[in-house]
Amino acid sequence: MKEFIQKQKKGAQPAGMRRVSAAVAAIVCGLAASAAQAQLDVPAQDWTPDAEADVIKLTGRVGVTHDSNVLRLNNQSQGGIYANKKAGDTYLNGGMGIEFDRLISQQRLRANAEVEGFKYKEYNDFDHVGYNAGATLDWVVGRPLFGSAGVKLVRTQPTVQDRVYQQATNVNGDRNNITSQNVFFNAGFRFTPAWSVIGGVDFMRSRNSLEVYKDTDYDTKSAEGGMRWAPGTGLEVDLVYRATKGDYKSARRYADDGSALLCGVNNCTKNDYDENSLLTRVQYRPSEDSRLAGYIGYTRREYDQGNRDFKGLTTGFDMEWALSGNVQMRASLGRSIEPDDDAVSTTSPETWSLALNPTVQATGKITLEPFARFYNRRYKGEQLTAGEATRKDKIFSVGVEADYEFRRNMFLMANLQHDKRDSNRDNLDYKANVVGVGLKVQF
Repeated sequence: MKEFIQKQKKGAQPAGMRRVSAAVAAIVCGLAASAAQAQLDVPAQDWTPDAEADVIKLTGRVGVTHDSNVLRLNNQSQGGIYANKKAGDTYLNGGMGIEFDRLISQQRLRANAEVEGFKYKEYNDFDHVGYNAGATLDWVVGRPLFGSAGVKLVRTQPTVQDRVYQQATNVNGDRNNITSQNVFFNAGFRFTPAWSVIGGVDFMRSRNSLEVYKDTDYDTKSAEGGMRWAPGTGLEVDLVYRATKGDYKSARRYADDGSALLCGVNNCTKNDYDENSLLTRVQYRPSEDSRLAGYIGYTRREYDQGNRDFKGLTTGFDMEWALSGNVQMRASLGRSIEPDDDAVSTTSPETWSLALNPTVQATGKITLEPFARFYNRRYKGEQLTAGEATRKDKIFSVGVEADYEFRRNMFLMANLQHDKRDSNRDNLDYKANVVGVGLKVQF
């Protein structure tokens, strides 16, 4: 299920031209966060390398993007020190990346590194550099032993920063940046041609740059074990038990909308939790142009405050199939309790998500990728004051991306996107239109 987790990267940035810092959750409708918590990166048992594939790939790109609502605010007067600035801005972004994929004897080594910079015309406090780097070794010892080990390093700047713009003390103009590190190791032992025992451990560390988000800094430690059935027909089914311990570095001081919590009523507690999940994961590839990958299971998360606990269904599925020779459809559906990186949270918001993302090969040189994404999120883990209603958000995103290969390995790119959030807290509503053009070169 490597592809299901890693195919979308990232954290969420201002929408631009397919960048390292664009939202991971954006492509697969927010499923990445829940999937990453729900499984380790256990590779498929039988991997056949493409003999014609390049060992090293290089990519460079540059683009210009206009965002009509950079702050993602309902009312510009809420923008603190930005109240006198226009809501929109135009920014330049450029990036370079390298990918390495090599079969060494029976071992597969993969590595990638990508860096991208952003330069704003008006909001120059938002200028930043993001990166995404990692390496994974898929290893095999004889026939029975297999597994993977790896590390991933990411730095992003989320587009949505509700806390920053709700703060009267936001006088320095900075935006929050998130850095994260993920290390994992897992292994399997095949005791029959179809059955294996699998298990592993992983560690995740996430840190925020702004003080107003410091209470969302966390470490997670996870371990899992279970069984895998892979009859060799393109089907893999895992049944695993997974345990996670979440450790937050400070007590909660702010609600997710930026309002200050009142510590006199037990609000200023830490978000430490213990989570246990029983999960079934499925990978099925009936043909070269169709795929089903996902998980479903029961998850129980316990906090120090019992009224914040969660127990129930969590799931995430990603499906691909060919509608015709020129149209490949991709759809995703999920329910998670993990906040996405585009709205940093100290709660466990229950999120249903749906995404449609077809790829249309319009001509031999033109590729279109329209998309539609929907999130229905309820912040059930929030501590509420008397008479305050549970926060509920509905988030919509629609748009299209286009590539035109005007010369071999050289592409003109364009994107158009509309984002909208409807919340039962009116000050959190927003609308934004994003348009961009760029150039990409790959070798």
